[in-house]
Order: sequence, then C-alpha cells, then structure tokens
Amino acid sequence: AVGRLETSLPDAFSLNASRQQAPQADSAETAAPEVLLTLDADGHVVIAGRLPDERIRDAVQAMAGARFGRGAVDMAARLSDDLPQGWALRVLTGVEALSELHDGTVRVRPDSIAIAGNSGNPDARNQVAQVIVQGLGADAVFQSTVQYVEALDPVANAPTPDNCEARIQAIQAETKINFDPGSARIDAASGRVVDQIAEVLRECGELPFEVAGYTDSQGRDETNLNLSQARAEAVINALLSRRVLVASLVARGYGAADPIADNGTEAGREANRRIEFHLIRPEAPPEPLDPALEAQLTFEIQTPDADTVRPRPRPGTPNAEDVAPAVGSGDEDQADAAPAAGDE
Repeated sequence: AVGRLETSLPDAFSLNASRQQAPQADSAETAAPEVLLTLDADGHVVIAGRLPDERIRDAVQAMAGARFGRGAVDMAARLSDDLPQGWALRVLTGVEALSELHDGTVRVRPDSIAIAGNSGNPDARNQVAQVIVQGLGADAVFQSTVQYVEALDPVANAPTPDNCEARIQAIQAETKINFDPGSARIDAASGRVVDQIAEVLRECGELPFEVAGYTDSQGRDETNLNLSQARAEAVINALLSRRVLVASLVARGYGAADPIADNGTEAGREANRRIEFHLIRPEAPPEPLDPALEAQLTFEIQTPDADTVRPRPRPGTPNAEDVAPAVGSGDEDQADAAPAAGDE
C-alpha cells in the first residue's frame, strides 16, 4: 500500500510511513528484503516489496511494461535505502524470468530467487534457468517449479487443416455467400459470412484451399463458367481485404457442374448458386507392391545372336560396304594414284 501511494504522489510531495511493530521480535527471514512479482492469468502484473530508489523503481516498471504492456503493470514497491548490493539486477532478472510464464510468481530475496507458475512452453523451465544464469551467473541460487500445461500450448492446440475446413463448412451451412443477380459482386448481407470465414483462415494460417464457384444451369455454359470463376475470385479478394493471407488460395469456377439440388425449381437453383471451400490435400503416395507378388516377378536379359531380328537402317543411312574408305587408310584404289614423275 505504501508503494502504491508513493508511486501516485505528485513530485512535490513525499510520503513518510511507519508500521507499529508487533510485540514479538521479527525473525531474520521476516526482516530480509524481498520483492514479489505476481502475474495473473489475465496478464496483469503486480510488483510489491522494496526497491532502492526512484530511478531503479522506474527502470523496473519500464522493463515490466515492455514485457507485459504498460497498462498491465501495477507498481506497489516502496523505497528503502538498506538493500543489499546488486539488488536492482536481481529484481530485473526476476522480471525477465516472470515473462517466461503464462501466470505465476517470482520471489526475489538476497540469497535466492523462487520461480513458480504455469507455461504453455514445454521448455519454459530450461528457459527460466537460462535467464537466471545469464543475469546472475552460474552460481546463482534459485528454485523453479514451473509446470507445463498443454492447454496453454498454442502449438498443441493449433487447429488442424481438417478442423479448419469443417469450421468453414459449418459457417456456410448456416448462411452461404450470395451475389447480386448475374454479377460477381458479393451482396451486402453476405459480408458477415465472409468476416467469419476470414477469422477462421487467419487462425489457421496459410492452408491450401480451393475456392470453388458454382452456378445454376440457366444460361450458356461458357457464361456460367466465367461467372463462377469471377465469383470465386471475388471471394478471395474479399478475404484479402480482411487481412487474410491468400497466396495459398486457388479460385476455380465450375459453372453449372456438380449440382446439389434440382435446377428445375427456384429453390434448387438458389442452392446450386454457391461457393465452396475445399482443402487441397497432397496426393497420396502410391501403394507399395505386395512383397509376395514382387518376389514372383522375373526379368530375362537375352544376348543378340544370328537369329535376332534387327531393326531396318534409317532412310538415308548408307550401308557399311558403300562407305568410301578414308584418305590415308591404305585402302584407296591404286589405279587412282597420281603417276610418278617420268611416266608421262
């Protein structure tokens, strides 16, 4: 309470407070200085205990504000001039250790630091230890009872691709995306549906989805195909305007293909004019051969002999006997040799 009053007083004022001591003498443990850092599940931090001066108190509050948000820190520490050397560093290290938790406490004392709480990070206990050692040295004394809670782990609780697809389909089963008649303009009433789908896609990250557009059977096939493609692209553009990463989304128009209702009725045609989201799954690897069947496969390699049928020579390719001998090979016709000198 004294710390909160000191923090809230204007600069021109100071606070002197004293506590009436109980009849029994305080023990050494009770008299030891202490700072208690508390982080609740909502992210609110309370800093209570004793700090050496206003400069250190401001530094501790600034660091806590940087880690947890300025509006989330309640500085309730009071000033005291009888604190041990290196006290400020111990408290700042405690703030850093607290930032590794989802909720918990850090109790800073002259001879030890106690950290307790919960985290959604499986490696939080090691990271807390690393913070203490880096801040105070390898010989620092500390106790850590940090518990890993899977429900707090964003990785363990990340939505699966199939779950994301099911959520989008559930949204569209309740209310589908509609367009102005004969155009690719999303009607005003469908904006909320696009908002809901965008929220799911932002949570799920860049998953590969096909945004498929369909029309009813009225009109020409080419017109319906182009219109369905334009509508699928319009949906992706609408998602982009809602800060959805759309690089993995593919727009495809199918025209009047794959009707889900009777195009002979108005209600059926309305149902067939739709947008669907299909998760693009990787192709399944080929099934391995049955080892028993694979063992029965035999391969025969045969060496060509005189009875082997050979391919015909390509057109324009001369036979071996028609090839002229190379000059200087010794096979030239002697009659064609130039006469020796004196034989003319």
